[in-house]
Amino acid sequence: MTKKSIDKAKILLLLQNRDCDDFSETQLCEWMEHNDSDVRDWATFTLGTQAEEDSENIRLALLKRTHDVNFDTVSEAFFGLARRRDRRAIPILVDRLYSDHVSELEVQAAGIFADKSLVAPLELLLDWWDVDSDLLKRALKRCNGESVADADLKDWVVSNDE
Repeated sequence: MTKKSIDKAKILLLLQNRDCDDFSETQLCEWMEHNDSDVRDWATFTLGTQAEEDSENIRLALLKRTHDVNFDTVSEAFFGLARRRDRRAIPILVDRLYSDHVSELEVQAAGIFADKSLVAPLELLLDWWDVDSDLLKRALKRCNGESVADADLKDWVVSNDE
């Protein structure tokens, strides 16, 4: 094993088996820049989904990951930005929703943002996206300004609403 693969293995083991509070914001942001896509993905998941912290550095790190080559990392980044209500992600999310590969987390992010600009791409997903049609319908309703009773939504967002 090379030094890089040992480092990768150690980092992944830490990320997969320790609480997010065991890592500093700085450490997670550094790992989000790692050359290995699995490390970036786990660090993005840890910071974007598990951590409650919010700062401009976290938001910028997550925004950068919306352009990652790893599909899962991108999805985690959008979810983390939606939890933090960072509207800078919306135009990028619109583009992602128009693509032919859309994740459940991206649809959840759209529902969290509840922005009118997400309606058209979500409506197009109705024709082919079969991952979770109920989730898609709830996200679409929220983006259309309709009230949606969704207990899960409360679990999606942190308490820093605008």
